[in-house]
This record gives sequence, C-alpha cells and structure tokens, in this order.
Amino acid sequence: MIMNLNSIKLFFVFVLLIFSSCNYGQTNENRQIEFFQEGKKIVVSKFVDSIILERKPFSIKFYGKKYDGENDRLYSTQIAVIDNIEETYNIKEGQNISDVKCFEPGTGLAAGDHNKYDEMFITNNAHHYLTYEEAEKEKRVELISMDNDFCLFEWKISAAYYKKETVSFSNLELNTLYIVVLNNINLNEKIDSTELKIIHLKFK
Repeated sequence: MIMNLNSIKLFFVFVLLIFSSCNYGQTNENRQIEFFQEGKKIVVSKFVDSIILERKPFSIKFYGKKYDGENDRLYSTQIAVIDNIEETYNIKEGQNISDVKCFEPGTGLAAGDHNKYDEMFITNNAHHYLTYEEAEKEKRVELISMDNDFCLFEWKISAAYYKKETVSFSNLELNTLYIVVLNNINLNEKIDSTELKIIHLKFK
C-alpha cells in the first residue's frame, strides 16, 4: 500500500513537471523576442533585458496565436513604449493585467492606415494592441511562419510618435525607451513570468 501511494505521488509530480515545462505549448524559443535592424538580429529572452539600436527603422518579431473573435479566443500581443523607467517598477508577475496603467481597459491605441501601426507611439498611458485575424482588415502585424497554432509575427516600425507628432528615430530627443511586451497566451488576464518582457532600448 505504501509503495502504491508513493507511486501515485511520483506520477502526479511527473505530470505537473511536464505541464509546467510545456506552458501551454510554448518552448524557450517561442518565448523570446527578436529585434531586427538592417539584417542584424538581437534576441531577447530574459524577463528584463537591454539592447542597443541605431537611430533607424527596425522591426520586432514575436510568437503568439491568431486572434479568433468568433470563438472568443482574443489572442493579442500588447506592447507599450514608455519613456519613464519608474513606470516599469510596479509591473510584476501574478498581477492583474487591468491593474497595469499602460494596459488598463480602453488604453489600446487606434491603428493607423491599413489597420497597422507604422509608428511606435511613446506614451506611459497606452499600448499597441497587436493582433492577426484571418479577415484581411484585422492584420496588424505580418505573419512570418507557423508551428501548429503558434505563429511568428513581425511588427515593422518606421518612425516614432512623440509629443503629438511623428518624428524619425534620428531626430528623436530620447536616448532610451522602455518597451513592455505582454503576451497573455493562456488568456487568464494575469501576468505570468513567461508572458512578459521589459526591454531597455538604447539608441546609439
């Protein structure tokens, strides 16, 4: 009887470990974020990381799932670009997404022409709501590849929008930005450690 109980315990521990490592189908590779600029790639895999870019257009590649409004599977990647590092201090694992100022309900920025964000809005109070839906008008990012139901998306950024005007990166007065990337892949409306990245972006 003791052996049976021990076997049962070991079985459940094994199942939990497998479940945790799977993390809803995510691997270490598809938790990472990639920055591309003029053929160069910078990989971000840490919870908090720093990168350096030229003052030129760039793109961000990330993994996620397609937005499925018909079945209420509202997958999205939310990206806030802020200029005050203190705004990142209170963003923590386990927190309700709605309690984060830049991700509060109603703070998603309206997309521009062709329903895309060509410019990166720099604001401490809002975020880019990046989705990809089969309907053509709802493709806010480019679909690069698919692996089962996980997709690699790309957001191409040509300029910044700061202080109510469009500005090229070469003329942007800021030297550092703080990019907060949230992908609530399990749709539980809470921040899990594998769903959030905070990137300190420094311009040369």
